[in-house]
Amino acid sequence: PSGKHVYLHANRFSPRPRRELFVSGEQGSAFVDLMNNRVQRHSPTGIEEAIDYPKRDHLLLEQKDFYTSIKEDRPTAVDFEQGVRPIYLIDMAYQSIQEKRGVELDGAELSHPGR
Repeated sequence: PSGKHVYLHANRFSPRPRRELFVSGEQGSAFVDLMNNRVQRHSPTGIEEAIDYPKRDHLLLEQKDFYTSIKEDRPTAVDFEQGVRPIYLIDMAYQSIQEKRGVELDGAELSHPGR
C-alpha cells in the first residue's frame, strides 16, 4: 500500500448545495469550488493562489471535440484510457461505500483499466 487515502462524502440532504473537491498532500492542498468556479492552492503556510475560471458546459465541449476529431481525422482530446480511469475510481468509491470499508486501488488498473 502507498499510504494514500481518499475520503468521499456525499449527502443529498444538505441544506446548502455544494460541489467541492479538496486534495491534500505533503506540499500543500488544493480546493476546487465547482459552484463558484474558483480554485485555491494552499501551502502549509496559507493561501498561495486563488484562480477564478469561466463557467463552461464541459459535456458540450467534449461533444464538439469528438465531432471535430471525426471531421479532421485526429485523436480526441481525451482518449479511451483517460476516460475509463475516472470510471474505475468511481466504481471503487461505490464498492467502498457498499462494503463500508476502504478498498485498495490497483496501480495497474489505474494505469490500464479493464486489462
